[in-house]
Amino acid sequence: MLEGIYKAARMLQTKERNFDIIAGNLANINSIGYKREIAFSEYLDRFKDKNVKQLTDFSEGSYIETGSPLDLAVSGPVFFAVQSEDGLEFTKNGRFTISQSGEVVNQDGMPLATQGGVLNVMDAIFKKEKSFSISESGEIKLGDRIVDKLLIVEFEDETILERTEGQRFKTTEDNYTYADESEFKIMQGYLEESNVSPIMEMQMMMQLNKDFESTQKMIASYDSIMGQAKDLGKI
Repeated sequence: MLEGIYKAARMLQTKERNFDIIAGNLANINSIGYKREIAFSEYLDRFKDKNVKQLTDFSEGSYIETGSPLDLAVSGPVFFAVQSEDGLEFTKNGRFTISQSGEVVNQDGMPLATQGGVLNVMDAIFKKEKSFSISESGEIKLGDRIVDKLLIVEFEDETILERTEGQRFKTTEDNYTYADESEFKIMQGYLEESNVSPIMEMQMMMQLNKDFESTQKMIASYDSIMGQAKDLGKI
């Protein structure tokens, strides 16, 4: 009986964690490049192999046109790279801006990584006749001159990616590879929206709520039976 109560309590803990995951997904419906976190119950249904560690849904979101040359989207199973203090981090959030030093940076001030280092457009700012453009393959042009190429990376195993902040991911090792141009397409002036479906998340939350109530009733039933058994022992 005690073992039954213990298992039911563990079930409640798991369901509470799933509630937090779903709430986090719903809170990021409008976050550019956000990849939904998979609730543990869905994880077990989707992955029969218990050794699988992926808890993130990396499917693509919808693309919206913004017209800003510093807004970028990339289609395909690949990522932009940004330079953090601890090394490269990877993201689908292509909303960038220009720092005071002329570097193209994300919303947290991390420079957008290129194959040559980081992207600096100060030259284009001061020489207004020079346009700034990025091709579908990631080539960066200032005017008609190709100056660099975006660092677009892919992973043979996306389950190694660990979620950080600001819709970014990292790995413990440099186990990424340069993505082949045939596997992606850069869209300048576009952004990728969150891949969270509010309807799906709400359905899961409703089911979790029902399961939570059922588990609570189970614990109450166990407790009642143990109380009765204790009273019988006194007779």
